[in-house]
Amino acid sequence: MTLPGALRQQAASCDRLGSPFMARLLTRAGADHWPAGSALTLRLWPGDLTIELGRADFHGRWVRWNA
Repeated sequence: MTLPGALRQQAASCDRLGSPFMARLLTRAGADHWPAGSALTLRLWPGDLTIELGRADFHGRWVRWNA
C-alpha cells in the first residue's frame, strides 16, 4: 500500500470511530496534475469536506493562498 492510500484508509477509520462532536482535520501538501508546486488541502470530517487552501513550492520558496 502506498503512503497516500494508507492515509486515506486511516482517515476512513477515523470517520467510523468518531462522532459529530469530534471534528478532525488533516492538512496535506502533495503533487498533483499542475506543474507548479503542490496542492495544499485541508480535510475536515466527519462529513468529508475538503478545502483547497492554495499552492506551495516543494521547498517552501513561495505559497499562493486561495482567498
